[in-house]
Amino acid sequence: MSARRNCLALLCLPALGHATTLAFIGPELAGVYQIRNGQAHGELVTLLNQLGKQAGIEWEYRHASPARVELTLQSQPKVCSLLLQGKRQGGNYQVMGGLGRHAIVAYSALHDTLTLSDLDNLPVSQRLGFGTGLKGLLLRQKRLNITEHPSLATAVQLVSLGRARVLLTTQIGMYSLQPTPLLRRVGTVVEADNVLACSPQLPPGVAQGLRKALRNWLIPFAL
Repeated sequence: MSARRNCLALLCLPALGHATTLAFIGPELAGVYQIRNGQAHGELVTLLNQLGKQAGIEWEYRHASPARVELTLQSQPKVCSLLLQGKRQGGNYQVMGGLGRHAIVAYSALHDTLTLSDLDNLPVSQRLGFGTGLKGLLLRQKRLNITEHPSLATAVQLVSLGRARVLLTTQIGMYSLQPTPLLRRVGTVVEADNVLACSPQLPPGVAQGLRKALRNWLIPFAL
């Protein structure tokens, strides 16, 4: 067989595409996002793996606290995570598209009989909130103002000690705290869209593939 025929038979075939590896970071959530012995498990992991197949991406899963997620997106390349829709969109990260919904939940002290209908009557100082973009979201959808707190663990402690009446935050954020906070779940205040957000250094072709896969995404997902 001539060199030309060798080329036609073997070397001139189009190269197969290689999957791009991206890191996905998020807090541990039983049954949804867990990593044990280097293996990731849970409903979110299953969905991300399906999304990755459509977009030509392999995920490297890592744990990160809610407070660290956005900082990591800003500082490390090729990293993605779930964020609340409505968070600021600038040079800190880029939004790929929607991926399910998040529950914003009210929590009170165990002995408190507070109900969702009581929230409007509380002073703003008694309504603590944790989560980037949460204040704007609650103002837009519920006209409910909150006092933002920089630490979820400290906010939980203030409510449990009676120094504030209620804490409003994401359900996934509360589930990530260990040990489990001793607060009473009052109820869901509002649901907000999740977005898959990635670091701004993501290659344009990879970002385009993710956006296209998310536009075709039909599987519902809620946290």
